[in-house]
Amino acid sequence: MAPRPQNQKRRPESARRANRIIQTRTLLLLGVFGVLTFVLLFTKLYHWQITEHDELQSVAVRQQTLRTTVEASRGTIYDRNGTILAMSASAEDIFISPKEIIENDQDQNLIAGGLAEILDLDPADILKKMEKTNSQYEELKKKADDELADKVREFINENDLKGVFIRPTSKRTYPKGTLASQVIGFTNDLGGAMGLEAAYNDELTGENGMVVTARDRDGRSVLYQYDQYFDAENGCDLHTTLDTTIQYYLEKGVQELEARFGTGKGAEMGILFKSAEALENLRSVGTVVLDKTGTVTRGKPAVTDIVVATRADDSPAMSEKALLKLAAALERSSEHPLAEAIENGELERGIALCGSGEGMTMTLNKHQGIRAGLAWEPEIASLIRRHNNANIIVFPARFITNDEAVAMLDAYFAAQFEGGRHEHRIEKMVIPCGAAGDAAK
Repeated sequence: MAPRPQNQKRRPESARRANRIIQTRTLLLLGVFGVLTFVLLFTKLYHWQITEHDELQSVAVRQQTLRTTVEASRGTIYDRNGTILAMSASAEDIFISPKEIIENDQDQNLIAGGLAEILDLDPADILKKMEKTNSQYEELKKKADDELADKVREFINENDLKGVFIRPTSKRTYPKGTLASQVIGFTNDLGGAMGLEAAYNDELTGENGMVVTARDRDGRSVLYQYDQYFDAENGCDLHTTLDTTIQYYLEKGVQELEARFGTGKGAEMGILFKSAEALENLRSVGTVVLDKTGTVTRGKPAVTDIVVATRADDSPAMSEKALLKLAAALERSSEHPLAEAIENGELERGIALCGSGEGMTMTLNKHQGIRAGLAWEPEIASLIRRHNNANIIVFPARFITNDEAVAMLDAYFAAQFEGGRHEHRIEKMVIPCGAAGDAAK
């Protein structure tokens, strides 16, 4: 038998060495992988259990519980005698759960039609809300009164409906109506909006309570599983110094003043009030600004009605066309009450004010019987009277002081028309027909 070559004897030893190396490396890699996996798992567990523990616990609680708000009652407002001026009355919110309606295979058309009729809503709007199949809450009516809520409750019971709910709430009422409403104010969804309701909102607003119940994975309440109730803390009551009796007679007196001065004798005297509120607001007015005609106006008159006066026999005193012509004549911007008063002989001389004085002077001199002169110093004020027989002195109000105006007035009223060589120039000016006739006589 021939002997084996030496290289054949060494092969098993080399193979064993290679296997050991592979095994060692494999074990090393497994060990490293195991360590890394442990580190990652430990880090994640630490993150869950320590870092995000509170947040994850809150999420779990929210997922497993259903919290319903119990509204606190807003405080009552009383007058000095204990009469209620504002109070919170019981009301109920009406809403649907599209998710429960779908899950319970409810007749959507029946629900939409019935609720629309009771709540005076459009059935299409209710059906549109039902399309939100994942929604647990869709509001239909806020703060419905007891009568309306009872009708909805009867509708639910008659048809054994699922997914239609009624939740107790409250709404603000004012037993005395509009009495002292400017003082009491009112509320909106955010709380007090005006008056005492706004000024004492923090005191009147209470702290809402809460009902906590278990719910299933679909978000539905699980009755009798467990239940926690946290009482609501109602707001504080507010006692005012108002006296409803006195307030009533005061407001009644204001209304009588409105009736008296709005359409009666006051109107004949030129005193007009839009409303009782406008008359009340007059107490806060510190300055009254008049236009050049002596009228309190916004400067934007508009014709709302045309009423022609009638004679004793009920026949119209003039036609509507004639009335409009008369109104147009009164509204002409070139007409100036001061100029007309002088032309009519009601005044002898007058004073006019303007920013620069130029526009006022031009406007006044359009009148046939007016000779208006612009003055900016005493000498000029005297000359316009002595040489031009000016019957109106015009001041550039933006460019003179009060003392300068007084000095010019003294000079103007002390001066007399000199006539003579100035007479010929005055005769060239247009004068009223009446004045010309008087001169001819």
